[in-house]
Amino acid sequence: MDLTLLHSGLAAGAALAALPILLHLFQRRTPKKVVFPALHLIRAQSIKTNRRLRIKNWLLLLARMALIALMALALARPTLHSQAVLGDEEVSTGLGLVIDTSLSMTYQEGGQTLLDEAREAARVLLGKTPSSSQVYLIDSAEPVKIAPLSPSAARARLDEIKPRPANRPLNDAIAAAIRSVAESDQPRREVFVLTDLARTSWDVGRALSEAEKTLVADRGISIYVIRLKAEAPRNVAIIALEPTADLITEAAPLAIRATLVNQGPATTRRVDFSVDGQPRGVQTVELGADTETQVLFDVPKLARGLHQIEVRLAEGADPLDFDNVRLLAIRVRDPIKVLVVSDLVIDGEFIANALDPSLEPLENAQEMGPVARPFRVERRLARQGDWTAPETLDNAAVVFVNNVERIDDQQWSRLNAFVRRGGGLVLGVGHRTDPDFYNTALARQVMPAALDQVVRLRESTTFGRAERSHPLIDTPYLDELVTDLAGIPVSVFYAVTPAPSAAVVVTLATNAPALLERNFPGGRAGKVLLWTTPLSRRPNPNDPAAWNEFPNPSFWSFVDLTYRTVPYLAGLASERLTYEAGEEVLLTIDPVGTSGGSSVGNPEEGATRQWVVTGPGDTPPERIGTPRGGNLLPILGIETPGFWSVKPVNPNLGPALGFAVNPPAREALLKPIESTEIELLLVKDRLAIAEGLADLKRATAAQRIGRELFPVLMALILILITLENLLANTFYRPAHSHDVQVAAGIGRERQDRYEPSADFNSTR
Repeated sequence: MDLTLLHSGLAAGAALAALPILLHLFQRRTPKKVVFPALHLIRAQSIKTNRRLRIKNWLLLLARMALIALMALALARPTLHSQAVLGDEEVSTGLGLVIDTSLSMTYQEGGQTLLDEAREAARVLLGKTPSSSQVYLIDSAEPVKIAPLSPSAARARLDEIKPRPANRPLNDAIAAAIRSVAESDQPRREVFVLTDLARTSWDVGRALSEAEKTLVADRGISIYVIRLKAEAPRNVAIIALEPTADLITEAAPLAIRATLVNQGPATTRRVDFSVDGQPRGVQTVELGADTETQVLFDVPKLARGLHQIEVRLAEGADPLDFDNVRLLAIRVRDPIKVLVVSDLVIDGEFIANALDPSLEPLENAQEMGPVARPFRVERRLARQGDWTAPETLDNAAVVFVNNVERIDDQQWSRLNAFVRRGGGLVLGVGHRTDPDFYNTALARQVMPAALDQVVRLRESTTFGRAERSHPLIDTPYLDELVTDLAGIPVSVFYAVTPAPSAAVVVTLATNAPALLERNFPGGRAGKVLLWTTPLSRRPNPNDPAAWNEFPNPSFWSFVDLTYRTVPYLAGLASERLTYEAGEEVLLTIDPVGTSGGSSVGNPEEGATRQWVVTGPGDTPPERIGTPRGGNLLPILGIETPGFWSVKPVNPNLGPALGFAVNPPAREALLKPIESTEIELLLVKDRLAIAEGLADLKRATAAQRIGRELFPVLMALILILITLENLLANTFYRPAHSHDVQVAAGIGRERQDRYEPSADFNSTR
C-alpha cells in the first residue's frame, strides 16, 4: 500500500517531538548540595524511590514526545492509495464507462427507466471529467476493447445506448474496459459500471483473469460499481411457455402450459391466450406474494403446418414490460411413419403396441382412420414380400427389425441407402437371428457391431450402466429410468464386437453391451441402433425365445424408450422452434416421415438451397444458404423478439419454415447480486460499490484520495493523552507508601530527641 500525505509540510511538525527533551536540558537546575548526616536513612530510601521514578519519567517523556509527533502527523492527513489531491476533479482521466443494457434495466419507476438513470449518471460523470480525458464507452451487449472518445463525443453517444435482448455478462464488459483503460496514458485511470446489479447480468462463477487483475494493480485502475435500483421492486412475468406433448399431430388433443412468476405482493392478473393472432382464451389468475404459478390453455384442433402461440398479461401492467408476453412456435405434423418387421407376429406386437396402443392385432388390422396418433405404424412379416422394396422404405421414417432370421445382401444394400438418406433403423437380435446373415461385408456397413455368440446365463442379469448424456436417456426422469432398467431380468444375449464408429448407450450389469448406436457421416445421414437382446418376451421362461423381460408390463422403460426412439431417429427429438434472443437457431429441413411422398431424401440433393429470413416489424430480410448436403439450417445473430419466417427462394423446393424468439426469461428475475460476490469477481482492493450517484462521492473519495488515517491517529492521540495524565498523576502524587511511614517515624524520633518535654516547660 502507498502512503501519502495531503499536507506534507505539516509533517515537519513531528520534529517538535524533541521539545520535551530540549526543555529538560535547558531548564534543568543544578541542585545545591547540603550535607545532613542525620538524614542518611531517608537518603538511602530515596535512592530506591528515584530509580522507580526515573522509569516513570522516561515513560512520561516518551508519551509526551509521541503525542506531539502524532498531532503533527494527523494534521498532515496521511492516506492510503492516494491518486490525486483531495477534491481535485481536474485531473485528466482514462475513463472506462460500462453501461448495463440488459432488459432488467428497462424497469420503470416515476416515468423513468433504470437505463435512463444510467444515461443521466453517465452525463454527470462526463460533465466532471476534463476535456483532455479519454473515455471508453462500452455497451454490455458488445464487450470489446474500443478506441477512446473525448468526453463530448461520449456524451453524444449516450443517446444511442439502447436495451439489448441479447446481452453478455457484465464480467466481459468490465474486462474489456480494463484492457482499454490500461492503455491510456492519463495520470488517473478509472472504470465506472452503471447497473442495477441484477444477479442474472453477471457470471458469478467467472472472476477476472489473472492478467486482468495484474493490469488493475500495475496500472492503478480503480473500479466503481454504481447501483441503480428501485425502492421496492415488483414484477409479474411469464417465464415459460410450452406444449404438453412432445409430438403434435393433426386431431391430437393439445394444451399449452404457461409459467408465471410474481415478485412482490399478492396480485390478480388477466392472462390472454391467442393462436395465429386469434383470441382463444382468457383466464384470471390469482398470484400469491413471491410465488410461481402455472396456467393451462386448451388448444383447438390445428391443421398441419406452423402455428404461432402467444400468451400475454393484460391489465395492471407492472414496471417491467418486456416479460409480459411469451411466444411459442409449434409444428403440427402428419403422424411419423414407422415400419415394424419380424418373423413372428408376437415379436412385432410389443413394439407396435408401445408406439400405438390402439392398434388392432395384425390379423385383424384395417386401414387406419382419422384417429389422433403421433405414429403411423405398419407391421410386416419378413416372409411376406420384400419389406425393403423402395416403395415401402421410402414411406417410412424409422424401421424396426426384431428377431428376424435373415437379411440378404440386397436388403442390406437397401437398408444402407435408407440410413444414409436420413432414415432410422433399429435392430433387435434374438433366438431366430442367424449371425451369418448379420456379419456379411454389406451388413458390416450398417451394423453397429459384429455378432459373436449367444451367451446364456445360469442366473439372469439386468441392464446396467446407461450413458446419461445420450438423448434417449437424458430425460427429466433420468434417475427413475435408470432404476427401472436396473430391475429388468436378462438371461440371454448376444456377445458382440462393436464397430469402430459405434458407441455403447446401455450395458448389461455384466458390462456387456446391451444397446449400441452407430452414426454415419453426412448432413442427412441417419442412425442405427442395435439391441443385443430382442425387443420382445415370452411368458414361459422355458421357451427358447424367452431371453428377457424387457417388454414386461411391470416395467415401463420399454414403452418409454421405444416411444422416444422414433422421434430421435427421425431427427425430430432435437427439433426446436422457440428460442431466446442471442441463441443460435437451428431448423430442420424436410424432417423425415412427416409428409406424404418421399420422406427420406432431398429433392435438391447435393445442391445449396437459398432461404429468405424475415423478422418482425421493420427487420430487413436476409438471404442465407443451407450447407451442401445438410438437413439443418443454422441462423445466427437473431436478437429481435417476435415470430420469424424462413422461406425458400424457390417455393417448389419445400415448405416455409419459421420460429419464435423471446427475451431471455432470466432477465425477469430481479434478485440482486451480493457485494461480497462482486468483490470475488473483481479486485477487492481496487473496488468501490456506490448506492447510486448520491453515494458516489464517498466511493470515489475512498479510491482517489484513499482511506485517511486521521481517525486512527486521533484515536491514538486520545489514548496517549489518557496515558500521559495517568503517568503524570502517578509521578506527582503524594507518597502514601511505606517510605512515607519510615520518614515520618524518623521525624518524630528527632522531635522527641531535641524538643523539651512538657514537664520541663511547666517546671520553668
